[in-house]
Amino acid sequence: MTGRSLSNPLVLWGLVLGLLPLSPATAQVVDFRSTVVVGPSGVPADDGAALIEALAGITASAEAPVLLKIEPGRYDLGGVSLVMKPFVDVEGSGPAVTLLTGEVAGAFGTQQGVVTVARNSELRELTVENRFDQTITSDSAAIVVRAGGRMRDVNAVATGSGVLARAILTTFFDSEEPAELSNVTARAQTRAVQVVFPGLEADGLTAKGAEGLFVSSGAVTLRNAIVEGTNFAALVANLSPEVNFVATQLVGELACGNSQCRCVNAYNGAFEPLANDCGSFLPTPTPAPPRDR
Repeated sequence: MTGRSLSNPLVLWGLVLGLLPLSPATAQVVDFRSTVVVGPSGVPADDGAALIEALAGITASAEAPVLLKIEPGRYDLGGVSLVMKPFVDVEGSGPAVTLLTGEVAGAFGTQQGVVTVARNSELRELTVENRFDQTITSDSAAIVVRAGGRMRDVNAVATGSGVLARAILTTFFDSEEPAELSNVTARAQTRAVQVVFPGLEADGLTAKGAEGLFVSSGAVTLRNAIVEGTNFAALVANLSPEVNFVATQLVGELACGNSQCRCVNAYNGAFEPLANDCGSFLPTPTPAPPRDR
């Protein structure tokens, strides 16, 4: 074990046991053999910079993966994206207590988020917020998930305005594997979740915005999801081969264009079951008359 801010093992164990207080002036970064722990100083901008520096200093591989653990606190990344690395998982201490926030955007088409999830890596157990107000020449998201990236137990929030101010954007990078989401919540004023080729596999997704789900391209399967939109629950472009809603609630209109949308045990906002083509409601079964005894 080596420490960037803490090098004395007795001091470290004192902190672990709660016998000694952390200094309020300096963000703490501690390295174990395969885990790097980042703790807050109470100054969000400094803590965000320490988090970015800690990730930059990590070298990982398939044979030697690394965990970057973030303690409870508010980490303000400003205008810099935390771009994850393959084989480095980033884990908070729970969505209610670990917040990564920023005002991140790139030129149109660059697809940057406050956090950018890499292939063969997982983001989990935290909340990510993007405060940026998107303009016609910019592109923003709270979280960008590159193909082959994974998220679990994450809240993504885009508080800024603009049609491309999204909570989650999944996108192609260097893999044709779909992004994978589990127990993820996405909220935005405009698009909560936007999917770009190769696609998305999600279980337990809650997506709420003017458009809950916008599929630009790629195949999508949602299981046990809630997709809600004031304009459209889901809006699917013609470039998507298929979108599957399994045991999913669609609150709002659904527009599939020429793409194939399929509903399996899915229902609308009034809990009325949807037909397999998602385009109509299934008739309510008429109860059988009681038998004479």
